[in-house]
Amino acid sequence: MKQTKTKHSFSKQLPLIFLSVITVLFASNIARANDPDLSISPVFGLFPHAILGTDSPIITFSVKNTHPTNNLELYASSLTGTHATEFTIVLDNCNTLVLLPDQECGVDVAYSPTSFGSKMAMLQVNTNATNSPALFAFLSNDEDTRKEAERRLPPVLFSVNIPENMDRNTLYTLNWSILGYHESYQSVIALFDCAGKAAGTCGANFAENFANSGLITATGTTPQPAWTFNGEPAVEHHYSYAFTPASEGFPAYASGSYEIVVRFYRKNNMDVMSGEASLSLMIPGNLSGTYYDNEGRRITKYITIP
Repeated sequence: MKQTKTKHSFSKQLPLIFLSVITVLFASNIARANDPDLSISPVFGLFPHAILGTDSPIITFSVKNTHPTNNLELYASSLTGTHATEFTIVLDNCNTLVLLPDQECGVDVAYSPTSFGSKMAMLQVNTNATNSPALFAFLSNDEDTRKEAERRLPPVLFSVNIPENMDRNTLYTLNWSILGYHESYQSVIALFDCAGKAAGTCGANFAENFANSGLITATGTTPQPAWTFNGEPAVEHHYSYAFTPASEGFPAYASGSYEIVVRFYRKNNMDVMSGEASLSLMIPGNLSGTYYDNEGRRITKYITIP
């Protein structure tokens, strides 16, 4: 099996598209709320420094009824997530309020640290709206360099070890790694049978895979000090998945070689906390010579049947 690894230089000069991509991660849960029923603003509250045992200045999160005709009822807001106790709902002006169309109310939140370090939580506003039963806004204190790196630099597939040709009846262990700045990632590898698929469509729908690892945690990590952001090193997260194509559902075609597509997905720790779906990983150049699409997200391999 052949393994090729490529290195990436992450710096301040990264294209702004990276910032846009990671912004989508923060806003994706809220985008689901910004439907014809309700919206919340801001979607990300960055709180200033506060002395331990005191409250920071408040940030008011505005909830608006964006439905053209319906009156919508709001319930008590709450704080959830890893560091929920490090923030305080100072005043909930939305609790038990019925919002008329185009009407707004506000929830005042403060950062109330009891320990040092970067903190992260979510404000949850519960409603009776059909399309927006809950609204979410992310909360964080002044970010350190690592948190800035997490926000600005999306992870990439860093290495992959998958045979170019696999036998339908043989057990294989597929290995890959993710390079990124979050503390942890969960990852999925999915394989798609391309027989009968139109050009450019194989692997487009996750539900059509014939085998996938499910969300798995890393088997280990390796520091990568050559890849840094403002002196903060990236970390390589390693994953492994053992499978036999036949037992995992690859069809029993006639003898021959059949094209498949391999895709990789991941969730960072914030995605896990907020219940977000997995996102596909970008595959950098020179990591594989068999790209399937021009976005670098699908690799072509083959399965042979004797």
